[in-house]
Amino acid sequence: MDNLFNNFSEMFNKVFQDIPIPMILVDKNGNIKALNWSYRNFLKITKKDTIYKNIVEFIPNSRAPIVLQTGEAEIAQKMTYLHGQEAIVHRIPLINQGKVYGMFGMVLFKNMLELEELMEQNLMLQKELNYYKCQLKRFHGAKYSTKNIIGTSKAMLELNKTVRRIACLRANVLITGESGVGKELVAHAIHSEGQRKDYPFIRINCAAIPETLMETELFGYEEGTFTGAKKGGLAGKFEQAHRGTLFLDEIGDMPINMQAKILRAIQEKEIERLGGHKLMPVDVRIVAATNSDLEEKVRQGTFRKDLFYRLNVLSIKIPPLREHADDIAVLTKHYLAKLHLETGYLKKIKKPALKILEQYAWPGNIRELKNTLEKLVCTVEDDFITPGHLPSFVSTATPDTKLTQEMVVNNACLEDIVVESEKKAIIAALKEASFHRSKAAELLNIPRSKLYRKIKKYHIDLP
Repeated sequence: MDNLFNNFSEMFNKVFQDIPIPMILVDKNGNIKALNWSYRNFLKITKKDTIYKNIVEFIPNSRAPIVLQTGEAEIAQKMTYLHGQEAIVHRIPLINQGKVYGMFGMVLFKNMLELEELMEQNLMLQKELNYYKCQLKRFHGAKYSTKNIIGTSKAMLELNKTVRRIACLRANVLITGESGVGKELVAHAIHSEGQRKDYPFIRINCAAIPETLMETELFGYEEGTFTGAKKGGLAGKFEQAHRGTLFLDEIGDMPINMQAKILRAIQEKEIERLGGHKLMPVDVRIVAATNSDLEEKVRQGTFRKDLFYRLNVLSIKIPPLREHADDIAVLTKHYLAKLHLETGYLKKIKKPALKILEQYAWPGNIRELKNTLEKLVCTVEDDFITPGHLPSFVSTATPDTKLTQEMVVNNACLEDIVVESEKKAIIAALKEASFHRSKAAELLNIPRSKLYRKIKKYHIDLP
């Protein structure tokens, strides 16, 4: 046992003598065997004073005898020395085969001011960390939750319930529904309510990225891969979404050659940057959305069947606004209040005007309703929105575009009703915009390219 202590004492003198932290070594009887210069300065004593002396001679209230007797360490304990100085100390017994053969002591903080300063620094660092976490969440986090799914109808209450249930699971999700129903909002809510909410929510619109850039957007690239490549390379969406959620919007427009690469990333949970040679593991939950009929695309051979099955593990179908028209009143109230905060204009709507909104088919769904209300708030000078203020394509809608319950019951094919309603809404928007296609697209809140495709699809004659 003595040899063991002597070895430790020798190591102490070699290693700890020049460390600027007060340290001391005593034997099993409490006699001082070694202490470094920092401890001597702290006690204001010389090396000669401590030779063969017991620790209680210098520190009468020392708890070293108790630690040597019990063999229990005392970590970060407050200690008051004779000169009144307070410090935070460690007392660690040296034990071998259950027997105490000495004690190692260390002054962690020479006074309480040091501790307070450290705590203040730690608090500042924590505040900075929280700030940067908030900033990161702001740029790479979900903006919406189930609280933003507005509606009191049975359809919307069921949708809210489904989102909450699915959010807690780990499987991939496919969200379907017409353009403008709120698929992205639901994707945000799934992330916000799930286990990955503290990690990134990364979005990519598969229809908006050119096919030539799709691979670099999704998988990133290494430095020097091509002319103009960013120094150090660039992380793709999969890397950015690690441990979080990757939202693939308009997945139905994903090029067929990219579908195979996405499938592999989902299956193998690893990706390889463009120009790279190293596989990187990625832990990502996929939430995809489309207004296309993916099953039909699978039959046509334009969408991979295996990718469809990988995405369609859990599915959510969002109903179009015409199928829960009883929510139009609460949606209108919600958006008018929101627009009041954004624009400063407080507008209310008269019941006759609200009735017209409830009867209109809204082929652009909630997005079209919000766009229409925003235009009214910005252009109507009166405090109340009346039927006379409504756009002509809404107020002059014929009964066959209002899709009343009686119409749906009397028609064998709902799809035909929707097509006819959409065609009439486009014609009405074109007339409202004096056949200026960009303005008509803005009224319908759809991309101009999509309006062109619809005009061609429905053979609409333009002057």
